[in-house]
Amino acid sequence: MYLVADDDQHYRYSATTGKPVSNLTEHQIRQLATAQYLGQGQLQKVQLLQQLPQEVKNLTAPLWIVQFNDANNTSFYLDPATGLVQRVRTNGWRVFDFFWMLHIMDYQDRSNFNNPLLIATAAASLLFTLSGLALLWQRFKPARRRSRLAGLPD
Repeated sequence: MYLVADDDQHYRYSATTGKPVSNLTEHQIRQLATAQYLGQGQLQKVQLLQQLPQEVKNLTAPLWIVQFNDANNTSFYLDPATGLVQRVRTNGWRVFDFFWMLHIMDYQDRSNFNNPLLIATAAASLLFTLSGLALLWQRFKPARRRSRLAGLPD
């Protein structure tokens, strides 16, 4: 079997005939996912997705999703041509992704940390910090030394 990668697509060809090999079947995807799964849960659902969810939005459709009924709600996303696991998503990853979205303030794609909202907030924070330091300096500025003789100018 030859695997040819063209941009984001993978194609399989028979090594003996050179003809394209069709995509993997649901049964084959089940076997591949089960063989790679190390958890305690059982395979719950297998589905070929044409539209991808937010958690794997940067991958190319179609993808197989294989879900397991474990404590982590594990999901594998497999390439239909090769059976390679493209992404693994768990509840822990989903929580991290939520807080990452809040941290970078990109509520749509969750990947752009140079968005205008974040830049404006960072600039305002810098302005407030600098003005706070200036006010602090004004409040606690060092007292000027007074001359020992009261009549001499400073």
